[in-house]
Amino acid sequence: MNIFIGHKLELTKEGYSIILEINPSATLAEFASEFHYDKNENNESLYEAIHKYVKRNFSNLKIAKVKLVVGSLLLLSIPFASVTALGSNTIVQENINNLKRVNITLDNKIQNYDQDPVIINNRAYVPLGEFIKSAGGSIWWNGESKTVGINKDNLNFSFIMGATRARFNGKSIEMAPHYIIDGRVMVPVRFISEILGFNVGWDNKTRSVVLTRGTQGEAIETYTVEGGDSLWKIGNKFNAAVDEIKNINNLTSDRIEAGEKLLIPSDNIQPNAGIYYEETGPKVDTYRVAAGDTVYSVAKKLGTSPDKVLKYNYMDQEQYLNAGQTIYISTYAPRNYTISPGESLVPQRRGKVVDWFREGQYLLKRGDIFIITDVDTAMEFKVKMMGGYNHSDIEPLTAYDTTIMRYLFGTWTWKPRAVVVFKDGMNIAASLAGMPHAHDTIPNNNVIGHFDLYLSNSISHNTGMPSYRHQMMVYKAGK
Repeated sequence: MNIFIGHKLELTKEGYSIILEINPSATLAEFASEFHYDKNENNESLYEAIHKYVKRNFSNLKIAKVKLVVGSLLLLSIPFASVTALGSNTIVQENINNLKRVNITLDNKIQNYDQDPVIINNRAYVPLGEFIKSAGGSIWWNGESKTVGINKDNLNFSFIMGATRARFNGKSIEMAPHYIIDGRVMVPVRFISEILGFNVGWDNKTRSVVLTRGTQGEAIETYTVEGGDSLWKIGNKFNAAVDEIKNINNLTSDRIEAGEKLLIPSDNIQPNAGIYYEETGPKVDTYRVAAGDTVYSVAKKLGTSPDKVLKYNYMDQEQYLNAGQTIYISTYAPRNYTISPGESLVPQRRGKVVDWFREGQYLLKRGDIFIITDVDTAMEFKVKMMGGYNHSDIEPLTAYDTTIMRYLFGTWTWKPRAVVVFKDGMNIAASLAGMPHAHDTIPNNNVIGHFDLYLSNSISHNTGMPSYRHQMMVYKAGK
């Protein structure tokens, strides 16, 4: 039986995403074991089948992600590099002979491994097994589930080869890209070193990653929270990551109050003060933001300046990054200019169709207040943008605005309505769902939660795919 009966290609910033449609006559049970990395009756894993299909049909394209669907049901979304890892059991994205070697020192001792540490995609990689043993830990392998595990003192860390998530002391965390070279699992040295609690530095003269044990930084200052402060703003002020501030102050959420005193960590105090990262330019074109990242920490990590990160992504200093967001490091983010401020004097019931990723996200920003006009009724209400990077997350500005929204939707529902956003003299076609959910920031507006506002090609946080219903409403609102 043919597993795949069709495909669809989507061009993204990272390359092509391929959506593979699984034969609906095959039951989900037939594939359940495949998602746990077992073999099927033909002794070929699902990942091997995906890998062969892509290589046979799209060998000349850069495939970034693979999505599996049965009808409209999304079964799996996974980076193609992970598919390759699980399918072929060997990943070599570059000719091994051409990979740049790098040295590793731990507590001032040069480490010698059978498999040389190398630079892959501008990141230093080490052989996991040998590295863990040199660090005083132990490693285990489950061949049936293709799971790698690490034990050291009270630390437990494990991941499935090719997976994008890992388990760290019982919690799920993001797993860094990893490879198999000559039968050895290779992982980014910074990623695994920080898991172990090591400090990581770089000696540019000897091309060495410098690792030391101990505490990265100390609390050097006490800061009193002011009105309007957020952890992100405080982190930017002191060049400290949000997670560092939370950890040193034992905070369990991002909520802080005016008058509260916070300890501020710093990485300026290091056991090896003479060892530091020295870069001549950005190491990557794009970067996927991790939890706790700030503009300053990303700039430092990638060898560029905060001003360039802001400039290339059309940001101002009051904006902050979202975990999962893709930003541009060495060139301007691709951008369309379908609409310009000042084109309209008043809100209208039709607007221009604007691509969210190439234009909309730069026009509608966190903290913006704008007017939304319902296409069918011409009723208007004001909202404030709470955030969002796949689409816009908004809240009604006042209780009066909530009343209008409730009237329009009748009852709170995920079914969207065609609307037009009016901001800075621009009327933009959009689609608004009527279901409040998750977090909110505006008190006394008579609703708990925020609402999803889609522009053209906005995607869902859950599926990572565009919504047909929202897209149809955007087209309805378009001129």
